[in-house]
Amino acid sequence: EGKATMYGGNLNGNACGMDGTSDEFEQKYYAAIGSTNFDSGYGCGKCYQVKCTGAYGTNVDCSCDTSKSITIQALDQCPECDDSHFDFNTDVMVYFTGSSS
Repeated sequence: EGKATMYGGNLNGNACGMDGTSDEFEQKYYAAIGSTNFDSGYGCGKCYQVKCTGAYGTNVDCSCDTSKSITIQALDQCPECDDSHFDFNTDVMVYFTGSSS
């Protein structure tokens, strides 16, 4: 189990140095990763299968479709994230929650 947050995304000029990715990356389901997952950049491009299992902690205002899972790609760094924390781009969060807020 882990934690997911959302950031605005950064397909051009991200910490992985993948400029121009937005032109080639059709689905645009990606996340920023941290800690040993980022691995000084060697974790860039790695794919993860993620599934929402419910709200993190006691956040009763957060809900998601627990029947959905998705494959995301690591395209950026999240310095404050540990290995069980993914900072999703907006498209991933909308996929799970139906909302971008």
